[in-house]
Amino acid sequence: MGSILWVLLGLVGIWFLASAATEQGLLPSGHGFGRVSEVVIGLALVAYAAYRAKRHFTR
Repeated sequence: MGSILWVLLGLVGIWFLASAATEQGLLPSGHGFGRVSEVVIGLALVAYAAYRAKRHFTR
């Protein structure tokens, strides 16, 4: 169950980054958060998922 969570968080992070890269935004509110915050949230989620993946596969 835990490994599914960090994979899902990584995908959500990619979605936030893709939303920041588009003109209209992919989130329901468009760019309601603002592009900069979408990039920050997306990078944080992708970084966390990468960290968990590294810990999972190096055991």
